[in-house]
Amino acid sequence: MKKSLFLCAILNVLMIAAIAQAQTRSLPTFEVDRSWPKVPPQWKLGDPSSIAIDAKDNVWVLHRPRTLKPEDAAKAAPPVIVFDTAKGSFEIETYPNEAPKTVTLVLDLVKRNYYNGLRVHRYEPGMLVQWGDPQTRDMTKKADWGTRGSGKPVGVSEVSPKRPHRIGAVGAAWAGDPRSFDGQIYVVTSAQPQLNSRYTVWGQVVSGMDVVEKLRVLDVIKRATVKQSATK
Repeated sequence: MKKSLFLCAILNVLMIAAIAQAQTRSLPTFEVDRSWPKVPPQWKLGDPSSIAIDAKDNVWVLHRPRTLKPEDAAKAAPPVIVFDTAKGSFEIETYPNEAPKTVTLVLDLVKRNYYNGLRVHRYEPGMLVQWGDPQTRDMTKKADWGTRGSGKPVGVSEVSPKRPHRIGAVGAAWAGDPRSFDGQIYVVTSAQPQLNSRYTVWGQVVSGMDVVEKLRVLDVIKRATVKQSATK
């Protein structure tokens, strides 16, 4: 009981001091919005910058945002994959929050140079362009293009209503089951809502969409690399 009274006394003293400080500085009152926004990953709370009092005499400590160092901000950003092709380059920002297993698989394939030297094997005008079959390196196997992947299926379905097939969306191609995705990927060149409930969207073209729209069957994916943040 004594301890509780002691703590209450301390809190009262601190509150009185805060109010006095706020009043001395003539800080404006304000209505508090209790629906707190999410803090961007490149920000974190800094040192207290001021104290304010809302319309109900509640004391609030305000923090100024402090940006992270560039190297730390890069680590917090979702990985971006850069594809260099016969028609130019484009970048895909990944969605590790919504499709963690799919993104991990694709990043692993990129780091293993899986996509280097592959050809586009499917082009649907006004709909999509697709690549990722290792057989496309061999022109003598053209009849079988589109039937193979890495041989290591993702094993899960990560279809999410948060990521629809809008223009530039990057999806995980599969035959029979979303869990069977093992490397073939596609980019839609127009909105394709009929695909939303069937295919995992794991990324978005954020740069070079004009290049994607020029890709056709036989065009070569020269190289795929990973960087940490998109080019703005």
